[in-house]
Amino acid sequence: MRYNIDNDPSNNDKESWGSSNKKKKSVAGLLTNFNLIVLFLLLFFAWIMFFDKNSIRQLNIVKAEISVLEQERDFYLEKIRQDSLVIKNIDNREFLEEYAREEFMMKMAGETMFVVKKDTIN
Repeated sequence: MRYNIDNDPSNNDKESWGSSNKKKKSVAGLLTNFNLIVLFLLLFFAWIMFFDKNSIRQLNIVKAEISVLEQERDFYLEKIRQDSLVIKNIDNREFLEEYAREEFMMKMAGETMFVVKKDTIN
């Protein structure tokens, strides 16, 4: 029968008996716990970034919608500016005649109107 002195409980050196195994187990346990924590954090961040309702994909969709809405806002602000100039000058008889001729193709009685279209072929 073989006998290992290092693992003998009757050995007077009580600190050395089994303490190295406990240290190895505690270090291995810490690494395992650390790995589990890291794995959990990675899964958590992956969930937040890709699957949550406030994910990166959703953020990009909202940014695109904001961009489209800002372009529409700028377009309508320009239209409002143009219409404001028309409203401001509507009292002027000459402007009113010019505006009616250009926008609505109106003419005065006894006038002949010629519409000249620009040539788009170059």
